[in-house]
Amino acid sequence: MQYIWNNPTWPAFTYDVILVDRYYQHVSVEARAIDMALGLIETVPRERIFARGLTDEIVSSLAIEGERVSYASVHSSLCSLLQIPTETKGKVDRHSENLATLALDAATNRAQLSTERLMSWHSLLFSAQAGLRPQRIGEFRTRPVYMVKQGKTMIYEGIPAGRIDAEMDALFRFINEDTTHTPMAKAAIASFWFVAIHPFEDGNGRISRAIGEYILTKELQSAHRSYSISAAILQNRRDYYRLLEDLSAQSASLDVTAYLVWTIAVAAEAIRNSRRELERRMSLASLMKNLDSWRYNSRQLSMLYKLADRSMEGKLTTAKWAKMNKCSAAAAARDLQQLVNEGFLYPSGERGPQTGYLFDETILDRL
Repeated sequence: MQYIWNNPTWPAFTYDVILVDRYYQHVSVEARAIDMALGLIETVPRERIFARGLTDEIVSSLAIEGERVSYASVHSSLCSLLQIPTETKGKVDRHSENLATLALDAATNRAQLSTERLMSWHSLLFSAQAGLRPQRIGEFRTRPVYMVKQGKTMIYEGIPAGRIDAEMDALFRFINEDTTHTPMAKAAIASFWFVAIHPFEDGNGRISRAIGEYILTKELQSAHRSYSISAAILQNRRDYYRLLEDLSAQSASLDVTAYLVWTIAVAAEAIRNSRRELERRMSLASLMKNLDSWRYNSRQLSMLYKLADRSMEGKLTTAKWAKMNKCSAAAAARDLQQLVNEGFLYPSGERGPQTGYLFDETILDRL
């Protein structure tokens, strides 16, 4: 079976430059607008938005591959590394710390990408992961690797192991030296190129998206990235895998136009989502700033923020409120009833002790 790397001109990718650049120019205008808006926000809130966006990127990138990780743990790890306060406290473990370290290095360290750096990313990805892990961690594979669809049909074979070092050297030269492509085109090409090589036994998809994140951060010179492209890919996961499968199998051509246009369109979706979330968080900041601390106690202010911030996991009940705030059930019931009476919360429908309470989102819409 022939794959894209069997093409005699591999890896000389081609694409419709005019079409791709037209898509990119539209997206870049929106991206710059978000950067400007973030630049006007105070440092701590801005860092919190950055941490939230990067948490979305980590969790979504893993979810694309079917791996689940605690959002609260990753977010807490990131906030700890960034040395910023957070209202949400998740149980931090070594795996979440490693994931946060990898993502921060990709998103903030603009030093050149190298084999050693990529090996460290792979080690961070797997060294503390529970369950099945690749035999070779922090090392390129030495055996063939095959992608199988639905457990029976082989759809792709990675580049032969003996060619990996030379192929990766060529990819590193492209990442570190190329100046002929727009940032998003370059990030998409490098991400696909890496997946096509498939240098590791496992983790190639996750690291490919970290490479894309690294290139965008470096090329766009953005200090305030707030959007997660992996989160948008996750919403379009089926199309993502179909495009990768089709592109990997087109040995007669190295034209990646369709893949680049799709990737930039997904980036546009991520930026739009980020803009909506930024507007929401600015409304939340305004709400919390104007709440009277004489009228509402510290428990109510803290819990309102957690609910509005969507950082609380699970259903909020009277018992959960009491446990989280280390107060009596009676005090928890009074706290909740006042917030219900004043329109901040509403019951989810259940009756009795298991009644759940939800934050009324229309409050933020009105600000």
